[in-house]
Amino acid sequence: MHIAIARTKVIFFILACLLVFSINALYALNVTFIGTSDSAYYAQLGKSVGAGKGFTIDTIGYFIVHYPKTITHPDEVHDPLQPILLAILFKLFGTAPAVAIIPSMIFAFILTPILTWRLARKFVSENWALLAGIFTLLNPLHQALYGWSEPMFTMLTTAGILLFVKSTKDPKYYVYTGVILGLAGLTRRSGYFFILFFII
Repeated sequence: MHIAIARTKVIFFILACLLVFSINALYALNVTFIGTSDSAYYAQLGKSVGAGKGFTIDTIGYFIVHYPKTITHPDEVHDPLQPILLAILFKLFGTAPAVAIIPSMIFAFILTPILTWRLARKFVSENWALLAGIFTLLNPLHQALYGWSEPMFTMLTTAGILLFVKSTKDPKYYVYTGVILGLAGLTRRSGYFFILFFII
């Protein structure tokens, strides 16, 4: 009986993740302008990488205005994993804003809440773990609506911590932890601090 109830709660939690994602994805499908700031930078870098131009941009500062192609220059600010992901997706699905935004929504509304629930189960009861997942799902502070790198970074960091916890019982997970946290560092360089933390 208790197992059936617990399973039902988990199913409802996963359905809630899918529902929140679906609602936001419908919004993303109607977006016609990617925006400015990091949204535009990541999208432009994704297009440049996909076109074989490397990590270059043809805008200046935070004024997202296209200048003559002669000023194209390497981007010195943003980390590479998000543009590489966007380059692949742009090749597969085109360069509509939704293609840049929806992956962030998958990270924020599906993967990170589920990983948080799985991580919390290692320390607290199932009910508290599900509550942690729900709070993560409904967190208004993530940047999932803009195609920024934070949602992927948060997902990778959470996955890395979960794998590290697993590695205390099975050393093979140390390798997986290193790979995932390395990817987190390639998403946002602050991720490398987590590697130092675990080494210490």
